[in-house]
Amino acid sequence: MKKVIPLLLAALLLAGCASTPAATVETTAPVQTTAATEAAAETAPVAVAEAPVYTSRFDSETVVTLSNDGLTVNGGGETDTVYTSHDIVYYEEKTAYESGNPYGAGSETDMHTAEEAQAHTVVNITAPGAYRLSGKLSAGQIRIDLGENAASNPDAVVELILDGVDITCTVAPVILFRNVYECDGGWNTKTAQPTVDTTDAGANLILAENSRSTVSGSYVAKIYKDAEGEKKLWKQDGAVYSYMSMNVYGPGALGITAENEGLNSELHLTINGGDIAIRSQDDGINTNEDGVSVTTINGGNLHIIAGLGTEGDGIDSNGYLVINGGTVVASANPASDAGLDSDMGSFINGGTVVALGSTMDWAESDSNQVTMNLQFSQYQSSGSAIVVTKEDGTVIFAYDPSEDEVLGENMRQYMGAVISCPAFTRGETYQLWLDGTVTGTETGGVYTSVTAYSGGSGNDFVRLFSEPAAFSDLERLLDAKEVTFDMIRCNDDYALNICSVGLDARIGTDVARYKRLPLLQGFRAYVASTVVNVVRGIAEHYVVEICGETVDAQQTMICVCNGRFYGGGFNPVPEADPTDGLLDVLLVKKVSRLQVSSIIGKYKNGRYKDYPDVIRHFRTDSVKILCDKPTAINLDGELRTSDVVNISVAKEKVRFFYPKDLSWQAKEPVHC
Repeated sequence: MKKVIPLLLAALLLAGCASTPAATVETTAPVQTTAATEAAAETAPVAVAEAPVYTSRFDSETVVTLSNDGLTVNGGGETDTVYTSHDIVYYEEKTAYESGNPYGAGSETDMHTAEEAQAHTVVNITAPGAYRLSGKLSAGQIRIDLGENAASNPDAVVELILDGVDITCTVAPVILFRNVYECDGGWNTKTAQPTVDTTDAGANLILAENSRSTVSGSYVAKIYKDAEGEKKLWKQDGAVYSYMSMNVYGPGALGITAENEGLNSELHLTINGGDIAIRSQDDGINTNEDGVSVTTINGGNLHIIAGLGTEGDGIDSNGYLVINGGTVVASANPASDAGLDSDMGSFINGGTVVALGSTMDWAESDSNQVTMNLQFSQYQSSGSAIVVTKEDGTVIFAYDPSEDEVLGENMRQYMGAVISCPAFTRGETYQLWLDGTVTGTETGGVYTSVTAYSGGSGNDFVRLFSEPAAFSDLERLLDAKEVTFDMIRCNDDYALNICSVGLDARIGTDVARYKRLPLLQGFRAYVASTVVNVVRGIAEHYVVEICGETVDAQQTMICVCNGRFYGGGFNPVPEADPTDGLLDVLLVKKVSRLQVSSIIGKYKNGRYKDYPDVIRHFRTDSVKILCDKPTAINLDGELRTSDVVNISVAKEKVRFFYPKDLSWQAKEPVHC
C-alpha cells in the first residue's frame, strides 16, 4: 500500500527564523508528528559558503608504504620518526596491577590475549609533517604521538594522507591520534558554542584523490595508571580515534568497519569532504566532551549504518551537531537509537540529510535549511522509498534504502526520521510518500535526479474505487467525501489492505535482494524471486485457527483481505468490503509445481469458487496462524517475520477521503 502524507510546511518545516513556533502536524495517514525539540542555542551556527579544500601546510610529504613484511619510508627503511613496534595498547586478561590498583573498567568481551596483541604491528609517527600511506597491514595500527607537550604546540600537526590503504586491527583503533595540537585549548562548558574553527587542528585525515581505503578496527576499554589508582590513561572507543580535535578532508573514499564505534574524537570533529562509509556495532560517529564537542559536516558523502550490535546512534555528539553541506545518510539501531543524536542541539544549514531510527533529535528551529522532522506512530518498512513531491507530483527529494550499498542486507525499520535538502522551501505544501518505485540517478540510495516515480508498489487500495486515476487529480480531491474503513491488525503491526502468509510473502521478501543485482532490475527481480521460491518449495506447514475450526495442513498461501487488490493486480476476493467489520480469508492448499500457474491465475482474478477443493473462503473477524518456523508476512507490501501470526480486525479505524463522484461498491457482509 502506498502512504501519502500532505505536509503543511509553513508549520512543519522549520528554518531561518528563531521565533518560528514548534508545531504538530495533522495527517491523513496512520502517521503523526510530534512537537519539535527544545529551542536552539541563542547563537545559531552560520553555514559555511562551501566545504574547505585541503591545502597542505608542509612543503613535502613522507611516503610510507605498508606491508605485512615490513615498512618502507620514502623508498627506504624505517626512520627515527617513522618506525614500527609491537607495543599496542589493548585490554588485557587481568584484573589488577601488581600494585593492587584496579586494572580498569571492562568485561571479558573487551579483553584480548597478549599473543593477539603481540601479532599487531604499530606504525609510529612521532614528528609533524604530511605522511602519505598506501599498502596493506593485516594486523596493525597507525599511531601518531608527537609527545606530551604537543597539545599546546601549534606546530604539532600531522596530515595523514590515506592513498589506498587496507588496515585491520582486532584489539584497538586502527588509526590513533594520541598527542597532537589541540586547536581549542581553552574550551569549557560555560563558553561552548555550536560553531568552532578546527582549521589549525593537529589531527588531520586526508583521503587522497582517486583512492579507496578500508580500515577495520576495534576499541580499548578504560585502563588506569598503575601507580595512580583511578586516573584514566586510555579509553579508545572508535576504529578511527583522536584524543584531540580532528579534521577529515576528501576527495577520496574511506570505508570504516568498527567493532564498537566508527569515527571518534574526544573534542571536535569536522568533516570537509570524502566518500565515507561507516558500519559500526555502536555509534557511527561520536564526539565525546559533554556540552562542548561540535561535530561539523561541511561536505562529502557520508553513509552510516550504526547499531549493528545492541545499540548505536548514527551520529552522536555529546555537544552540538552542525550539518552545512554534503550528503548525510545515517541509520541507527531501530530498537532505541537515533540517526542524529546531539545533547546540545542539531542544526541543518545545508546539504542533503536522511536520518532514520527509533526516535530522533529534531533539527533546531533556527537552522538555515528547511527540514522535515517526523515521528511515526508505528514502524515503517525498512526497504520502502521516502519520496517528497510537490502538489503537482514533481519529485524534489527521494531516498530508497534498497539502493543504498552501505546498508546492504542490513536495512531496518524506523519510527523517527529527519530529512532535509536544499529544494525544500518554507511555506510550501508537499506530499510525503513512504512507498513506491523510483527511477533515476542515485548515489547510495539518494537520488540526484528522478525520471519516474510510482507511488506504492501498485496503487492497490485505490483500485477499490470506480476511477482510481481520480486520486491524481488535485481539484477533484479538494471536493471529497469521507468514509471510515476497517484496518487489519497483525501482531503489533497494522495494514489497510492485505495481509498474506506463504508463497507470495516469500517472493516479496526476496525481491529487494534481487533488485540489487545489475541484471535483475524492476520486474525481472520479481520473476527471479518467483522462480527461485517455486523451485525451493510451493507450500509450508501451518496450523490455522479460523471460525471455530483448526486446519492443520500444508498451504501454498493464506491471504487475509480487507481491500480487494494487491500485488499490482491480484484481486482474490472481489466482494471484499473494508467497512463490514470482517476479513475475507483464502486458504490455498498445497499444489504441485505444474498446478501453480493455473491455480494462481484463478486466484488472481477472484475465481476461487472454481477450485473449492483447493481454495477455501472464510469471513471472520480474526484468524490465528501457527508456523513451524518464523515465516514471511506481507502487510501491504511491508515485510515481517514471525512463527505466530495473530490477525484480526483492528479496533482503530482510518478516515479515508476520496472524490465524491466515485463509488467503491460496498457489499452486504456474509458471516462465517
